[in-house]
Amino acid sequence: MERHHLPYLMDWYHRKTRKPLIIRGARQVGKTTTVRMLAQSLDVDLIELNMEDDHTFEPLIEQNDPLKLFELIALERGMEVLDPEQVIIFFDEAQECPKLIAFLRYCYERAPQYRVIVTGSLLEFVLEDYQYSFPVGRVEFMYLGPLTFEEYLLAMGQRPLLNKLQNFQFDEGLIEPIQAILERHFRDYLVCGGMPAAVKVKADSGGMLEVERAKSEILEAYHADFPKYHKRSKTALLQTMFQQIPLQIGNKISPAKLAKDTKARDIWAHLGFLELALLVRRSVHTGAGELPLASGIIEKRIKLLFLDVGLVQSTLGVSIPEIETSQDINSLAKGAIAEQYVGQHLMAERPFFEKPSLYHWDRPVQGSEAEVDFIVALEGKVIPVEVKGGTGGSMKALRLMLVEKKLSFALRFYSGPPRIDEYSVKTSGGQWPYHLMSLPHFMIKQWPRLVKEWVAQD
Repeated sequence: MERHHLPYLMDWYHRKTRKPLIIRGARQVGKTTTVRMLAQSLDVDLIELNMEDDHTFEPLIEQNDPLKLFELIALERGMEVLDPEQVIIFFDEAQECPKLIAFLRYCYERAPQYRVIVTGSLLEFVLEDYQYSFPVGRVEFMYLGPLTFEEYLLAMGQRPLLNKLQNFQFDEGLIEPIQAILERHFRDYLVCGGMPAAVKVKADSGGMLEVERAKSEILEAYHADFPKYHKRSKTALLQTMFQQIPLQIGNKISPAKLAKDTKARDIWAHLGFLELALLVRRSVHTGAGELPLASGIIEKRIKLLFLDVGLVQSTLGVSIPEIETSQDINSLAKGAIAEQYVGQHLMAERPFFEKPSLYHWDRPVQGSEAEVDFIVALEGKVIPVEVKGGTGGSMKALRLMLVEKKLSFALRFYSGPPRIDEYSVKTSGGQWPYHLMSLPHFMIKQWPRLVKEWVAQD
């Protein structure tokens, strides 16, 4: 599988200012495979050290001498020394050896010539509750999530189709047969999702029954991890919330929606555990009409997203025929499928070293409630994002926000052709004009390019 972050990793490998790299991501999003792909692409040796196994070098970690430790690793492999220009040293499942994190400081200070990568399935819990001195400024991070729709196309051998998508221009349009093919692959993606194990099954066999089996195994693996989360975590409560969260996608969250007859502080704590496992992401309300978006957040007004749209489809029990035949994907499961898909991809639209974040806007005024699904930023501008059908003139919440925040551009993902329309909102001072760019769901990775090109031409 081709992953879009591979060039970033190759740049890290060649960069003189690189630091030891910690790859962060949920279990089974492909962290270990990614490192193996990197070594293969660079044609260098990979020294893969699974910290779930016993290693003779472990007593040396606390001596803070990476050269001595790397020499021992080399000798165990029949080598005098590891050539720093021809090797990647890879510590996997590092949560089993927390002191390894502090050791990375000395890799940076005393052996910067070596490329060191660290990953772990539940590493976030170690990083959150770290008992050693964290090497601030001496490590760097990369965040990894499920495959995006465009990566999925590559996995399915559809590079020519992806090229069409990436070269789309509004003035040329998209002919209906090509749009139909892209729509079919998009709907397959909603079922398969972006978890590498499920995508591989789909690419190898194409059978959706096998894909469902692969997703079921992934979900079972997450359940099996719950007892490992935290000494204060309650497995039964985690299981309850894990099942409830997909049902609440798109809704404002309160503790009662996630678990009944449970203290709110316990629910918030266990939501934090699921977030540390990177299985759940939160979207936070922002009232900011200009950057930074984080300046206007209200932390208690949140919505939740799951890790992957394919896992949401399985958990909600939305049937494959429903997805294949629905006229409007935005209406499936009360909008949960489409909102998960869009939110998941918006979070992926950021530098790989940056922790994913997500925002929305809502106005909880009784009798005049309003909500805009997501808020994004591009080149200094705030852009509201809707996941809805209908016409631009019928989106009351969007129109309300545009006027209130004095914004003149919005983005919408829907089951229709790409288009740009001009509308206006009647206000007490006259008309407030705005443009709405509507894109089919399968163009979601292209929105930054298309918005920039449209602004440049306008």
